[in-house]
Amino acid sequence: MACKPSTKTCQICGDVSTGYHFDAITCESCKSFFRRSALNPDHFRCYLGGTCNIEVKNRKHCKKCRLNKCFAAGMNTELIYSNKNKKSIDTRNGRQKRKPKPEGSHVIADSTTLSPPESDTTDTNNLFDFLENIEFDKDMADNKLMPEPDIVGNSTAIELYKSNESVPSVQPICTPTHDYSNTFNEMEGMRLSELMDGIKTLQINFQRSDHQIVVIGTREDAIDVLHREHEYRIRDIIKMSKHLNGFRDLLESDRLILIKYSALEIINLRMILSFNFEEEYWDIYFNNRLNRIGLKVLKPVQSPAYLNHTQFLKNIGLDWDSDSIIIDFLTAILLFDPRRPNLLQWEVVRHQQNIYIHLLQRYLQLKYRSDLLANSKLMRLIDSLKYLNYLCAKIAFHASQKALDNVPLFKEICDR
Repeated sequence: MACKPSTKTCQICGDVSTGYHFDAITCESCKSFFRRSALNPDHFRCYLGGTCNIEVKNRKHCKKCRLNKCFAAGMNTELIYSNKNKKSIDTRNGRQKRKPKPEGSHVIADSTTLSPPESDTTDTNNLFDFLENIEFDKDMADNKLMPEPDIVGNSTAIELYKSNESVPSVQPICTPTHDYSNTFNEMEGMRLSELMDGIKTLQINFQRSDHQIVVIGTREDAIDVLHREHEYRIRDIIKMSKHLNGFRDLLESDRLILIKYSALEIINLRMILSFNFEEEYWDIYFNNRLNRIGLKVLKPVQSPAYLNHTQFLKNIGLDWDSDSIIIDFLTAILLFDPRRPNLLQWEVVRHQQNIYIHLLQRYLQLKYRSDLLANSKLMRLIDSLKYLNYLCAKIAFHASQKALDNVPLFKEICDR
């Protein structure tokens, strides 16, 4: 009998394999991914021409190329049992079926019960990986829609989470996954109304025909307009955040951190509302005039800003569907980011973010009337935010190297 190598690597991503799965040597992560995705391959798209290199660090960045590599390695969809087949096999083998939990018991389940089915510690290094890890598996769909915040094994964190009165019970916001009623429930409606009231402070009302359009022709002038625009928008974001109970009830130090690190991302996210995708320019209303800034104006020889802008716009442009409500939900998701540095109430912040992820998912389900379409679009929208993160990190770095005395708030935001 031939000796097998002591260690084998996954044929898909190169991680340590756990054996043969669906006719290929794969790791547990790729096995779970194939089981979830292989029967619906047409719902994934690659925005880089199908040339993505799938490795451990980036295997979740492009599901289309990852699935293609699974098929190329010989993984077989015929080996994926349907629920009916699995049930009959379990019966023949005399396996003990799990007893259903009493109604409502999932509300008080611990964090391990509410975790995504695929536990993959190697994929959590990126700022947005924890969002991307929110998988919606059929095994979980009937029991939960919005995950609880992770409670660390730390008595101080647990007490802080339980004692914070701003965090509502999860129970009112839990709804069946396949509930396609035309309205949100009471708790969801309250959160949605609260967010929309705050978003009004970010909206700019003007009649395009009543204002002169000034075409900005140089990169220096474009950056000056953008800096001044950012200065005003930062003030609006502060006003918006004060409309949200979940934000007001946080510690002051945490509120400052969330504003400092989310403001640039929120501003550049919402600039998509004024971006013309066909001709690639922004119309920015500032100083009683419309400033038209072409994307190519931001294309200097030695700066990645143009590339970062292009990547972000290319990715999110296919999925936001010119729907400002999607951008509004993403605004709140960016504001309540528990991965911001030095947060004291990070678990409370994560709980708030999970609420808005849930609301965005519910909105997409109501809009598309399909769990599959809603969840795949949700994952792509969240994934596109990583390009926004890269972009704003570059903006902050370059701005911090300059004298910006005329835009003090923008300067403070960029000083990290």
